[in-house]
Amino acid sequence: ATRLAKFQEMLQAEESYVDIVQLREASRSGIPEKFRGEVWKNLLGIYPSMESKDRIEDTKTQTSVEYDPELAKEITEEATSFLERHPSVKKKTSLGRLVRLVGSVIHSRPKIQYRPGLVHMVGSVVAAVDHWVDTPNVFLRIYDLKTTYMGSHSIGEELAQLLALVRRFLPSLRRVLINEDLSPNRWALPWIQNLLSDSLPLSCTLRLWDAYLSESDGWKLHKFVCLAILATLEEEMQEMDREELHCFLRHLPALDVELLILRAKNMQEGEAANATSMLDRKAISNPSLL
Repeated sequence: ATRLAKFQEMLQAEESYVDIVQLREASRSGIPEKFRGEVWKNLLGIYPSMESKDRIEDTKTQTSVEYDPELAKEITEEATSFLERHPSVKKKTSLGRLVRLVGSVIHSRPKIQYRPGLVHMVGSVVAAVDHWVDTPNVFLRIYDLKTTYMGSHSIGEELAQLLALVRRFLPSLRRVLINEDLSPNRWALPWIQNLLSDSLPLSCTLRLWDAYLSESDGWKLHKFVCLAILATLEEEMQEMDREELHCFLRHLPALDVELLILRAKNMQEGEAANATSMLDRKAISNPSLL
């Protein structure tokens, strides 16, 4: 109750002013479901003053965009499966509306290409927000921030960085994955592209995204969260064959997200210290760099 009251007090600040620094701090340990939608909008810079009837009506128009019938069929199949697995989301939106929401974000950003994981990302936002009409704004803001963080980096480079971390931190598990000939494109690539939304249980995804949004550079933590998941589940994976590994990594069990985040941050700090140490050694061996 005290925690709920704290968030309520922050969100109902006088003169519609919300202390974002304070809100970020409180959100790092998780956001109560009741306030998640409003907190996410504030952390993403989507303020009440920007939300008007015109914007809401415009959003309704965007979600009605017509697109390729074949694409609509693909989205509908994945959306049907998603809603069957997540009854709580089904209560908030219909199948047709979820399909239109996915279609709207594809048409809003030419660089977004459809993949099944996109349904899970949009569906996760629907689960978080107070009303489905907020979904496009919130999703696109997350997409834009993630794109800004990546800068000139490609998804392929992000994947390569994750695999390099696996090689350094989890050499034994790396050997298992290599010996079973499990391509990273079958599990690691979706983890990066979809921010784990199509691999983790929905409640874990939402808590994880709370953590990302509560930090100004939270997206940098994602590959270390992926690494922490592998480290947590390494023992279970040792005796699995290729198809068992693939199924396990694509449908992860519920995990303690608090511990995952802590472990990820420790690994991130360890990697940063290692990078600094390597630079120091290079400088000592090559005085011209000093």
